[in-house]
Formats: sequence, structure tokens, C-alpha cells
Amino acid sequence: METLELTEEDGNGKKDSNYSYLALNVMLNEVLVDIVQSSLAYKLVKLECLPNARYIRNATCAIKAVNRYRSLANMECDIVDRLQNVSLNLEIFQRNTANHFKPFLVNVTTNVCKIFDRQSFDAYATIVAKILKDVSNVNHTCPYMNHLIVKNLLLEARYLPIVPPLGFYKLVLHFLEGFPYDDVGSVILYVQITEVKEFKALTRVPKFRQL
Repeated sequence: METLELTEEDGNGKKDSNYSYLALNVMLNEVLVDIVQSSLAYKLVKLECLPNARYIRNATCAIKAVNRYRSLANMECDIVDRLQNVSLNLEIFQRNTANHFKPFLVNVTTNVCKIFDRQSFDAYATIVAKILKDVSNVNHTCPYMNHLIVKNLLLEARYLPIVPPLGFYKLVLHFLEGFPYDDVGSVILYVQITEVKEFKALTRVPKFRQL
């Protein structure tokens, strides 16, 4: 136990103990504290595939739950002939308090073939291409033919250039062929972004008690 005395000097340089006196009795204890880490979880809650039968057949879409915060997307389809000049229109919508989806920041169209051929560097389309490279056989430049597959797609923060607000989002990927554009089909992903707090460990920290 330690006692501290604080005094203040007067104008003559003398210490005036009557002006200010503070006695602190400090006792050091150890307490256990949880270390909490927060992160964002991007959970796919709904998936829709809307193919154009002139280009796509045998399309399937499915969601596989991993845990309460994460899920995987799996998609497959067969190309009727071949796709030689594919473009992608990406739109993102955020659900508001009235339960309506409103446009959110992104509405871009870019040529997929040029991205994989490193002739285009549109930021958001490049993100889509990076994801496709990781989880699908759509990982090369045009043309695309035969069987296409996306397996175990997990939405992660590392793919995003910004940290979006918490909430519900709709991502619409509209695939187009040629120019003028002809509709190939759309994939719609509904995503919920939540904050996850994880208790990682216990650590000892000092606790000061005034007596």
C-alpha cells in the first residue's frame, strides 16, 4: 500500500499543504477480461438464377449453410452453343427501412473477355472476375462453352474495395452477349451483412481500487 501526498507551492516558493492535499491508497489486483474481436459476416440468404434458354440450359442454383453467419453458393449450367463476347452489368441495391431495395453506389457494365485478357481494369468487374477465378471454371478469356460451374462461393470482405454499412443487399449480375447486347441471363444474390463479436481469450489486467 502506498500513500501519495500532493501539495502546491505558494508565491514565495513554500509548500502549502493546506491548499491541496490528496491521499491515495492504491491496491493492485488482477482481474480476468475477455478479449472481444469484431468482424463483418457476409451471409448469402437467397440465390436466384434466371437463364435465357436460347443460351443456357440445365441451370441449377443452390445455397449450402456453413453456420449462422456464412453460406456457400453453388451454380451450374450448360452453354447451348458458345459465348464469344460476354459483358457483365453489375448492380447493387440496399434495402431501406421501408423494406424496398434502392440503388447503392454501383451500376457498371464491362466486357468480361477483356478483363480476363487484361485489357480492362474496371474495379467492380475485376472483383467479380477475381471471385470467378477462385471458385469456378469461368477463369479464362472468351469464348465460353460446354459446362460452367461455380462451386462453394463464399462472400468475404477481402473481395470488397469498401466496407459497406450493415444491412440487406441485392446484387444483380446480368450477363450479356455481343453488341448490341443480347440477354444471356441473370444471377441475383441477396446478402445480409452483420457484425460478429467473438470472444477470443482471457487476459489479466491490473485493477486499481481507491481506499
